[in-house]
Amino acid sequence: MEYLKRNITINELEACSDLYTYVFNQSPWFDEWTLESASKRLRDIIHHPQFYGFGLFDHEEHLLGFILGYAETWWDGKHFQVVEMCVKTEKQGKGIGSNLLFALENYCKESGINRIYLLTGSGGQAEAFYLKNGFYVNPRMIMMSKKLGD
Repeated sequence: MEYLKRNITINELEACSDLYTYVFNQSPWFDEWTLESASKRLRDIIHHPQFYGFGLFDHEEHLLGFILGYAETWWDGKHFQVVEMCVKTEKQGKGIGSNLLFALENYCKESGINRIYLLTGSGGQAEAFYLKNGFYVNPRMIMMSKKLGD
């Protein structure tokens, strides 16, 4: 199936927020996003000065998936951090996510970006998806966090 690729702007915030809450409040994540909290998160990403993101739409202009992130300067060149990627649950496993990553790779190559990185849950469907699409677990890096309060 052919998809329409379109850059994400603030004009698509509502559609992205709807899809984001729909997908991430289901299995396997079971998050508790509201439209308001999702809109705030996605708006923050879109307003980043080095933001780039796009969505894939069907021929009726329904958003099927999107990828959002931004470029960052590192000592060895520019890197792109994928901050959010989301594909409509019913459309997962049909190549939309892989199409999003492939198009992002092309954008990065054309823009002089030499690395793409992201954070995802360990050991689940998402990790397997990214591995299938040529990503690897970087043995030199770990994610660290600290909960504040309480």
